[in-house]
Amino acid sequence: MPDIYQIIVLSTILIMVLTLFKDWLSATLVFFLVNLVFLTVGIIDAKDLMSGFANEQIAVIFLIIFLSSVIKKANLIDAIFYKFFDLKLGYKRFITRMGFGITPLSAFVNNTPLVAILIPYVYNWAKQKNISPSKVLIPLSYATMLGGTITLVGTSTNLVVNSFYTSSGHESLKMFDFSIVGIPLAFTGLVYLIFAGWKLLPDRKDALTNFSEQTREFLVETIVKKDSKLTNKSVQEAGLRNLQGLFLVEIVRKNSKLSPVSPKDIILENDILIFAGETQTIIDLIQADNGLSLPDKTNFPNQEKIDVVEIVISANSDLEGKKVKESNFRAKFDAAVIAINRNGEKLNGKIGEVVLKAGDILLLLAGSNFKNSSEQAQDYYIVSQIKQLHQLPLWKTLIILFGTVSAFVSSALGIITLFHAMLLLIVIISMIKVLKFNDLKKSFDVDLFLILALSLSIGKAIDKSETDNLIGAYFINTFNTPFLLLIGTYLFTNILSMLVTNKAGVAIMFPITMAALVRQNL
Repeated sequence: MPDIYQIIVLSTILIMVLTLFKDWLSATLVFFLVNLVFLTVGIIDAKDLMSGFANEQIAVIFLIIFLSSVIKKANLIDAIFYKFFDLKLGYKRFITRMGFGITPLSAFVNNTPLVAILIPYVYNWAKQKNISPSKVLIPLSYATMLGGTITLVGTSTNLVVNSFYTSSGHESLKMFDFSIVGIPLAFTGLVYLIFAGWKLLPDRKDALTNFSEQTREFLVETIVKKDSKLTNKSVQEAGLRNLQGLFLVEIVRKNSKLSPVSPKDIILENDILIFAGETQTIIDLIQADNGLSLPDKTNFPNQEKIDVVEIVISANSDLEGKKVKESNFRAKFDAAVIAINRNGEKLNGKIGEVVLKAGDILLLLAGSNFKNSSEQAQDYYIVSQIKQLHQLPLWKTLIILFGTVSAFVSSALGIITLFHAMLLLIVIISMIKVLKFNDLKKSFDVDLFLILALSLSIGKAIDKSETDNLIGAYFINTFNTPFLLLIGTYLFTNILSMLVTNKAGVAIMFPITMAALVRQNL
């Protein structure tokens, strides 16, 4: 029978999984609360809680992220792939070239900045070939994930597993310990994508096309300004039923809404008119002398040209969960949100009241400083082509290339630890003034750091309460051979990763798996 501590650990983890799955609270807050419960009841102590914050492997994760930011800033990968995505290629040849080119690279470069660098090139190739972006962007994501299985540094999850492994008293895993499984897995996955997987991919149009063809899915907000010639006229009299490329969806008047809008509805001063429309008519709507204007925070006076830019909100973005009006887009990025797409979902009401989610596609009116503001942005990815070049002197580029290769090779040969190699490389890069301290701060994902550090103490709670032995015994009874144990571990970890985060899945399954291995003398 489980004791009281084991019951607390099991029930707390079940609540954690449910909370993360239902997205009731942010992942960072959930990890904090779980640790607070374990600390309060005495399952872990302060030393256990703080140990993750000084873990070498977690530090390595962020040093690699910093290095990836340098590679991105130095334009090294851009230079490689600028000519790589040839328009003469057919779809299958393109997927083949992209897959076998990116997968080995993603074994050593952090996936997130790598994808961010490549999205504009892949997206632009698809648009020029009149191919649905989803048919190339999803393979791009899979190719980087497959590459992450090849080496220790291929993905942060590998390093998290290594941190658990070293914390349990074992020697650190080597750089290519994953390769014997990772290389065949990556090759098989790529072959499947090239010859079969692409047939199952959705054929979704990009947001700019959808904005033209499915206007009800995109909203544009305008205000009836003071002394407007539209005031006190009906919708029909104001000519708002016949705007080319625009449809009046809703009128917001103080706390009330008129929807659907009748031709006889009267327009009043300060009414907010919500239109659905085509992209090319938006600038006409702004510039026309029709008595309407965009909200003050989205208006760009004294600007001859207004660019419409398409972005997608990234996972763990600081913008997620905020209303558009609270996101401060104008001040942060010199851009204004004018339309939102959420995977075909129909959104209603004022743009400013929409709560942003990861994966939302936004159309922005971009000011003159938008490109500069976007260079260090971690909250979104630009998916329409905006060229951002950073030309470095050749000698600095060679130092970065040589230093990166040397760091990984020396670590693989056991000459120096990966932590020491990465730390030395970051110092050298800072000395030659390629990377500034502010760049390091902007590359630092606080939420990711907290989740990684706190996941280690959750693992300690499972271990110290002997919950791992309890569940491990059930595992051995159910999966009573090494092969079945491998299958069981894979299935349960996979399910947890789908329901919550892969970091939480590892935190839960690692001590259980280790306990099961000990029981089978493996």
